[in-house]
Amino acid sequence: MIDAPTLGLLITAAAIDAINPYAIEVLLYVIAKMLGHRTPLARVFWLVLTFVLAFFTTYLIAGLGLSRLILAMPIVVKQLVLVGIGLAAVIAGVILIKDFFWRHKGPIVQFPLQFAKTIERLSSHSNNFFGIALLGLYLASVELICTGVPYFAVLS
Repeated sequence: MIDAPTLGLLITAAAIDAINPYAIEVLLYVIAKMLGHRTPLARVFWLVLTFVLAFFTTYLIAGLGLSRLILAMPIVVKQLVLVGIGLAAVIAGVILIKDFFWRHKGPIVQFPLQFAKTIERLSSHSNNFFGIALLGLYLASVELICTGVPYFAVLS
């Protein structure tokens, strides 16, 4: 069972990690597209809120699932998994620091092109609530692979 402090940490970590450049970029693109089609501002507000809630909920569910999984593991396996998550966080951090100083030399962290194409396709249906919620869910699922290492490190 997940206790209240852990749940609070999960909610806070999900909210913080959900605020990232990829999500903001897609959200700004969708807002610009809606405003270009002269969508009323009240509808834009509710669609953006739907996107944010779908995105945040996906992160929160992933965190709850990972926490339950970690709690159910035997101690030896749990320690190995937590060390692995910690190492992944350190490696990702080193690569990001390297990218800041020496862009395009060695391994880089970038968003996969196939995911970007799917996001662009989904954003074409962003004028209805189901489409925007699906976009938020998909984007969070994809980004969790790319930007979720700090989130998983906090959870561990």
